Amino acid sequence: MSDNSKSCTKCGKDKPLNDFYSRGGGRLASACKDCCKDQKRDKYKADPSKQAELDRIYRERNKDLVAQKKSAWYEQNKERVRQKKRAWAESNREAIAAKRKAYQAENAERIAEYLRAYGVLNRHKISENKKRYAAENKEKLREKRVLEKAYRSGAVPMWDAELTEFVTVEASGLARLRGKLVGGKWHVDHTVPLRGRGVCGLHVWNNLAVVPSIYNLSKSNKLLDEHQQRSWM
Repeated sequence: MSDNSKSCTKCGKDKPLNDFYSRGGGRLASACKDCCKDQKRDKYKADPSKQAELDRIYRERNKDLVAQKKSAWYEQNKERVRQKKRAWAESNREAIAAKRKAYQAENAERIAEYLRAYGVLNRHKISENKKRYAAENKEKLREKRVLEKAYRSGAVPMWDAELTEFVTVEASGLARLRGKLVGGKWHVDHTVPLRGRGVCGLHVWNNLAVVPSIYNLSKSNKLLDEHQQRSWM
């Protein structure tokens, strides 16, 4: 045994000094950390309620020390904790959603009252956040309005909804790209209008086209023939 090691009285092994708990006054515990953990685990198994009460008393008497240790441990293991939480949330997604839904149903009035009070106290902050988000996400909001308009008019066929949503997002991206490369504003248009004059089209992937905004606004809700549809090209 060297000056940098110590023999454990439980397992009899020579271990580095940092493998022993400090007992105050510069003294080290006689048993190593592993043996102390095993001993505590055995005590818990023998009388769980007694050990839980002892732990509660210790935490009550040493609140500041316990808080400091928790804070120090968290700082050292922050990323590990986050990864563990993400993994747990991913593997329990359905259970979390069900629990959240049940809580919202049981506390609907309380949640609504909280949101109303928060809205009154923070109306200026909420307004500024909305303005900033709208300014930074114009295209995203335009995509959302297109989908909402289609759903409200009942023009979204469920059999192709997933593909249509994908194509809508891709078309919006293409509109932004054309704006950067060619210039001007571009819109995602319905070739057959959702609520046209004498015709009602569907919000479906093969009824979408990326066209100049001037053409889309002048076209309005009219159904154009093939020649007219190509007039902007």
